[in-house]
Amino acid sequence: MNFLNPTFEENQSNLIEYLSIAVGTEIIGLRKPPQPTIGGIENRNYYIYAKTDKENVDFVLRCEPEYIPQWRKSYDLYDLHREYLILQELHKLNLKLHTPQVWGFDHGETFGVPSFLMECLPGKHLRWTFKPSYSDQLVSQLAELIAYISTIDYREADSLESILPVRTMCSDLAWLDENSRTFRNDPLVQYSLSWLSERRPNARPLTFCHGDPNPQNFLHKNGVIYAAIDWEFVCLKNDPLGEILCVGWLHQKPELKTIFCQAFGRDVAELLWFEVCGLFGATYVNVNKKNFEANRKKLTQLVGYRKH
Repeated sequence: MNFLNPTFEENQSNLIEYLSIAVGTEIIGLRKPPQPTIGGIENRNYYIYAKTDKENVDFVLRCEPEYIPQWRKSYDLYDLHREYLILQELHKLNLKLHTPQVWGFDHGETFGVPSFLMECLPGKHLRWTFKPSYSDQLVSQLAELIAYISTIDYREADSLESILPVRTMCSDLAWLDENSRTFRNDPLVQYSLSWLSERRPNARPLTFCHGDPNPQNFLHKNGVIYAAIDWEFVCLKNDPLGEILCVGWLHQKPELKTIFCQAFGRDVAELLWFEVCGLFGATYVNVNKKNFEANRKKLTQLVGYRKH
């Protein structure tokens, strides 16, 4: 079935009916047309400005994207229904950060593709690019919240543990090996894989991880980071330290690595293995032709590769 875009006027009666059923409150109309959200490489997400007979209500409609890259599919990195179930479970827990409430998972009957409705949270997104105007306090808050997420007891929720994918350091290596095979004629590939295998840290107990804790996935207002969104990559890991490499600031301001590692109670030297792992994936799996040579050069330096 074709995607029925909710921003098209001819689909808005279906949209209003869906909203009413999903939240259990009659939606009498839209205050203005739906608008695509900003951000998300493959996502179809839309701001919905609705109204009841008593108040204005805002939502985000999350729809399955048109295209899902193969590297995501190969590691089960995209499952809209799982994300919906996880957000349902998280909303039941007494967390010290807000997660969006969700309603009305639709398997494709309304818009032609799987979709669900999310609470539209107020506040501003932190930016991917580090802004000097961000206070030290805000940066420290982000570090502490990412570390806090790894302490969430997923076993307290009714069914959270059963729906969370597990990503271990061992499975990460196997995935990198499998998905870099088109570059096997590059000697740096096998050298890096051997480097990672020989230096793999000791496994720790499985911990809960956001999966994509980049600054844009955190909302702040009045100087406080209060919410985290975009939980599509949430998983269990046997060492969550590599999570912080998703924070783009760390690559612009390397001195911030110490702040984020300290939030985890770890030494910054422990980050190297995860940096190599992430850079290998960025170079040979999630390939960006524009940055390929620069990434390869940096990877060469990190693993100390020398041509023989």
